[in-house]
Amino acid sequence: MLQVAIQYKEVFDRLSQRESQYKALSNAHDWQMANEICQKLEIFYDVTLLFSGTSYPTANHFFSKVCQIKLALMEWLDSSNSIIHQMAASMVLKFDKYWGVISGVMAIGIVLDPRYKIDLLDYFFPQIYGDQSDCEIEKAKILFKDLVREYEINMKGKKLVSSCQNPNINICQRFDGRKDAWRRDFAKHHIAKKSEPSNYKLELDYYLEEPTLPDSDEEFDISVWWKANGLKYPILQMIARDFLVIPISIVASESSFSIGGRFLTPHHSRLQPDTLEALMCVQDWLWTDIEGN
Repeated sequence: MLQVAIQYKEVFDRLSQRESQYKALSNAHDWQMANEICQKLEIFYDVTLLFSGTSYPTANHFFSKVCQIKLALMEWLDSSNSIIHQMAASMVLKFDKYWGVISGVMAIGIVLDPRYKIDLLDYFFPQIYGDQSDCEIEKAKILFKDLVREYEINMKGKKLVSSCQNPNINICQRFDGRKDAWRRDFAKHHIAKKSEPSNYKLELDYYLEEPTLPDSDEEFDISVWWKANGLKYPILQMIARDFLVIPISIVASESSFSIGGRFLTPHHSRLQPDTLEALMCVQDWLWTDIEGN
């Protein structure tokens, strides 16, 4: 709306000369403010297009965009314009509330992107956290390692259950009785130890030590990449499968901004019950006539 209005600035000036009833002409300060606000809101427009429900991007796209918003808000706080400064202050409070909840999940999403991994954290966090950036990066790494450990334990448990239920493997049932209880427990321990996957540190370290993929403008399908590298990184593949599908919002953006389909909204809440009933009856009669024809 602001972009269109700015394009027709001269039209508004001419309208004020021709139409005596037009008394809301914006002055030079208003147009300057509109220009500045329009430029600053452009990043939100671009992000809304990306996060909209029509495309459903994978979670690795969220981190960089949200970091750009954070940096923009920090820049607006230093604005000499009191209105923009006050607007940015209110937005920062709301942003920080959600950032504290989702920053860890988004960091995991970007680390799972073989084009960026930890490098993007090293780029954005110093700008956002300053001297505390190393601590925040370490928190993200610890969160990732704890997550890998949890997935590894689940994988071991599934392998243990499937091994004990396999009719070809009867080591779990070989020892019975109280005096052989330790033997039965040892047998389970032996199976778990034998089927234990690679240490999670090694798998994660190998992944991070490998060079990142080139960040080209071409469309990169991260799901295809993880399918192709599942044998190499089985645990990380499981995490990628679960985390990359996490949406940025449970509500599609076009639904959030659209009022279509809201037949009775606070803007149209003055209808009397009799009027509403009459409208519903007329609609029903009209549809009956249409279907009858």
